[in-house]
Amino acid sequence: MFFKTKATSPPPKSAPTFPNNHVGYAIGDIHGCAEALKSLLKKIVIDFNLLENKSKLQPSLIFLGDYIDRGPSSKEVIDILTSKLPREFEPIFLRGNHEEAFLDFIDDISSGKTWFNHGGLDTLASYGLPVPVIGDFSAIDELKYCLRHALPMKHEAFFRSTVTSYEIGDYFFAHAGVNPANPLNQQDDKSLLWIREPFLSSTRDLGACIVHGHTPVDTPDRKFNRINIDTGAYSSGNLTCARFIGTDVHFIQSK
Repeated sequence: MFFKTKATSPPPKSAPTFPNNHVGYAIGDIHGCAEALKSLLKKIVIDFNLLENKSKLQPSLIFLGDYIDRGPSSKEVIDILTSKLPREFEPIFLRGNHEEAFLDFIDDISSGKTWFNHGGLDTLASYGLPVPVIGDFSAIDELKYCLRHALPMKHEAFFRSTVTSYEIGDYFFAHAGVNPANPLNQQDDKSLLWIREPFLSSTRDLGACIVHGHTPVDTPDRKFNRINIDTGAYSSGNLTCARFIGTDVHFIQSK
């Protein structure tokens, strides 16, 4: 499901600021779309190389989670993230609700039905495993066993190393958003990974500008208190990045 958005609004007068001598590239929900990721990474490298004074900038790639499920190439996406990123960029990997569901399945087979219904079958297929008929969970324990053996140790370590939030300058990065009722240092993982409302409709100062994905939109949605860059790559084919330098925000897309 996509949520239509109004035209991108300009930053407020007191625009949030990324720290001096840093440039951040935040990447939205990839969902198994390896080709879109490769295209976007090439554009990011070109963009960085064209920046003035790039030699004085510390570049980072901030991934907002949901690397797997729904798209056709979840395994390849994790291969890229663990081994093939541009070396000059510091990577920060956030956890999405789909990574949480994946780990829940690995650790507790009773959660498999939920993961299967939200794109997990596509991830199983990407690791070369047989995909059960939807609704048939008779072999779920066997699938878990097979996945554990098909899953490279490097991949499992990657999933478990992901974090639920990242804060730098006036920006706070989380997969889904934050609970507006709580300060940023008191957010719970469920909100950071799953929330939509009342976060999306909040018009209050949230303590930082929240950069998130999780809720697909047609185009990047920029409000004074949040920026949504999930443009539904698995169905639109368009993966979005937001670049942060000082008070400037610039969007780059795979298409």
